[in-house]
Amino acid sequence: MISIGAAQLAERDLWDQKLMQGDCDLEAALMMVLHIGAPASPYLIARLEQAFMSYRDGLFDDLATPFGCAINQREKQREKHETHRSNVKFHVQSFSEQGYPLLNPNNYPETESAFTKTADLLKTVTATTAFDIHYDRDTRKRKARK
Repeated sequence: MISIGAAQLAERDLWDQKLMQGDCDLEAALMMVLHIGAPASPYLIARLEQAFMSYRDGLFDDLATPFGCAINQREKQREKHETHRSNVKFHVQSFSEQGYPLLNPNNYPETESAFTKTADLLKTVTATTAFDIHYDRDTRKRKARK
């Protein structure tokens, strides 16, 4: 038999109160109650049911929204951009380790380099863009424009 202590119940009630007052989101309250090991309160269960029903009814396109952990469009774009930059840097470094030189494609357009190989592989970047990303020139240009 599992025994639940008064301290666990008190902490659970504290998280319920934070959720009711808006001091935390549904995700944080649920995670903390699970971490504490106390049974979910009727209020928490009702909020979970409401979140799932709202999602099923089509009020949210992502279940993360009612839980309070959804990211906005700008953050999604930033993550996509950073993933793309990381992918380009990884491939440039990989081709460099295979012996392809890190030559500026603007200065040596006919020479096969790590940047031209990356551009050929990914098809979404040019060799010049791969060069700029590898040396973080793309972010410096963006900051200089601001």
